Amino acid sequence: MIRPAVLICPALNSEYRTLYSTRRPVIKSRQMSIQSAINCLDENINLFGDPRVDPEKYNLYNGLSEMARAIQRLDNEVEVIKNTVNGILHEVRRV
Repeated sequence: MIRPAVLICPALNSEYRTLYSTRRPVIKSRQMSIQSAINCLDENINLFGDPRVDPEKYNLYNGLSEMARAIQRLDNEVEVIKNTVNGILHEVRRV
């Protein structure tokens, strides 16, 4: 468990407080974690990713941010497929 990451990315502060404010583990949705990653990567692009000064960092953060968005889209599509399959199974069980 690496807690100092919150200091680097303020976008994680509320999620961090929710996860570590109680002794019981809190289950967070994948979507929130993906969105937190996107927010942090976008923040890093704004803070450290000047394409003229440091094109490597810019490309790294920009690529990771786009990859996180692609994962988010895939996660949404999997959720739609899962709901469709569950609907079909429900109809089949009724017959």
